[in-house]
Amino acid sequence: MKLLCTLLILALACSLSTIVVGQNTKYVESNFGVSIVNSPAGAEALAPGSSYLWGSRNYINQNIFIDKQLGLAFPSLVTAKIGMGKMNLENGESISGGIRIFPTHLYIQRGWGTKRSSFLIRKRSLRKGKTIEDVCSGEWTLSFEVSPFILSPEQTYMDDPLSVAHFTFFSYALITVGHKWFLQ
Repeated sequence: MKLLCTLLILALACSLSTIVVGQNTKYVESNFGVSIVNSPAGAEALAPGSSYLWGSRNYINQNIFIDKQLGLAFPSLVTAKIGMGKMNLENGESISGGIRIFPTHLYIQRGWGTKRSSFLIRKRSLRKGKTIEDVCSGEWTLSFEVSPFILSPEQTYMDDPLSVAHFTFFSYALITVGHKWFLQ
């Protein structure tokens, strides 16, 4: 049943990526964080991690977007996520939520844009019809993630390789801090 839920979530994430028709902004992102994991001994432990992602932010309208990311990660080797969010055009802040496909987690992410120019120049640029991407060079992010699956303490690394514990990489939850560099 849990495997079926995972497959349905993946199918939904893939279908979301096909409905985007607006502006496309590409970026690279680096993240560092800590995860609560179920260790091989069956006890909970904290584990550090990091990732380097290539992403695409596709705007549905001026401030609603879909984020898609794929990249390298430690310790899971690879990671990918897709989500939907909203950009505040006045201050460059964003909020988004979605699913990290592997390791499987639901996430909410807050972003704070880094300005390319002073606030007054940025306000003038927005009045001239430019979008926030034209005046934003990057974004600091903070994300909170939780596994949609409840892992029991009895699950270990020797369990069935198709168990949901492997989809979550034995993680209950994680928190990350990162930075996106928008590519113009």
